[in-house]
Amino acid sequence: MRLAQLNIPAVALLGIHLSAVQNDLLKKVSPVVLMLDGDRAGQEATVRIRSALEPYTKVYTITLPSGLDPDDLSDEALSSVTRHFLF
Repeated sequence: MRLAQLNIPAVALLGIHLSAVQNDLLKKVSPVVLMLDGDRAGQEATVRIRSALEPYTKVYTITLPSGLDPDDLSDEALSSVTRHFLF
């Protein structure tokens, strides 16, 4: 929701797995920027999701430090790291 408020297009995974619908939709979008939680589960999910999408679209990743999740970043930081990839 915060990303949408910052005019940054986003899809929330609500966990660490893409749904079949999300997977099909993201294959048609370029680029896809993944920014999951910085914990081990988030890092592993990033690798798995990137591998699934790369045959279909350009995928970038934003790796957060361990213990941080995207919601921990300020609005300015979110805008800064995503703008580099999207605009």
